[in-house]
Amino acid sequence: MTGGIEAILLMLLGVAVVIITVRLAVRAHRIKQAALPKPATDSGSAGTAGDAPEPEPAMSAGRR
Repeated sequence: MTGGIEAILLMLLGVAVVIITVRLAVRAHRIKQAALPKPATDSGSAGTAGDAPEPEPAMSAGRR
């Protein structure tokens, strides 16, 4: 019986590691994207097409 419990605990640990890894990767990607210069947003209509960070505050509010 303990083998089944150990397998379940190992599976939950694996899921937790995957979730943490994905969250860290997403956070690093967002920081990297925020640090990049955005010359395309300063030129005419390309700026209006590139203004898509409005959904981000809703997502970050949902994570809290």
